[in-house]
Amino acid sequence: MPLACVLQHIRCEPPGLFSGPLRDRGYVVETVELDEGGRLPDWREVGLVLAMGGPMGAYDEAAHPWLAAEKRWIAAAVRVGTPYLGVCLGAQLLAASPVPCLARAGQQHELTITRQRLATVNKRGGAALVRLRHLPNAARWTYSHTIVSCK
Repeated sequence: MPLACVLQHIRCEPPGLFSGPLRDRGYVVETVELDEGGRLPDWREVGLVLAMGGPMGAYDEAAHPWLAAEKRWIAAAVRVGTPYLGVCLGAQLLAASPVPCLARAGQQHELTITRQRLATVNKRGGAALVRLRHLPNAARWTYSHTIVSCK
């Protein structure tokens, strides 16, 4: 079975809904939690890369030294045609990777609005009831490059 390598950059941004369709198509889904010291597999053994988001930027190597190795790993996999899907930070990492078939065109600022939900747990008679309560929306401002295909 082919391996789908999920590059996860923070615990709260897992592959989520992507996992089911990947498994349905015969992939073994392996998540590497890079922010927690996870080790990247040999890129030659990966059939697909799914790079998730995170609060850091693609160039924040001073605070997150593992980003440099991750970008080199991404470039090696993409150069040989490994399918790649980048979500938010994952797309920025591809743009920042040394892949000769990509061009960087200008700068782009992105404002992301997300609906926050707080889970509270109440125990009654030994059973746990979970109630979700909506909080105000949260905003995140990021800076990235636009990817343009060279084909």
